[in-house]
Amino acid sequence: MNAFRRFRIGTGKKRLRSGLIKGLTVAEYYKLRYHDPSTYRKCYICGRKKPVRMRIDKKAVCPRCYQRYYYSPPKSICYKCRHLRPVTKYTDDGKPICHNCCNKKIGFCSECREEKRIQALGLCYGCYQRRRRRRMEKLT
Repeated sequence: MNAFRRFRIGTGKKRLRSGLIKGLTVAEYYKLRYHDPSTYRKCYICGRKKPVRMRIDKKAVCPRCYQRYYYSPPKSICYKCRHLRPVTKYTDDGKPICHNCCNKKIGFCSECREEKRIQALGLCYGCYQRRRRRRMEKLT
């Protein structure tokens, strides 16, 4: 596979230098590899007959299903916000957490002394907004 990676795919003018397919142009190799009906197999996941490039557990998988299987993060209901979102990490108990909840700072608010998400200045959202409103009223 590394023999044709150094060439531009679209040119078709460079010839492959090594392997069993020596002497073919890059375009000819791709046509032979990916458009040859003999490389088509039934996909294990979707059941369609497609060119097989990958295998999962020794079973033929089409490129589309392979992409979904490996590159799409699993979705689950977030433990904190209760929304169906891609899972970023898990708690120590194994409960899923989404990206939005993963980056939230949880702590004790310095004004109301409750455990909440800290907005700014060590205050929860409600206390922070009240402080801003009071400051704006003083200025006007």
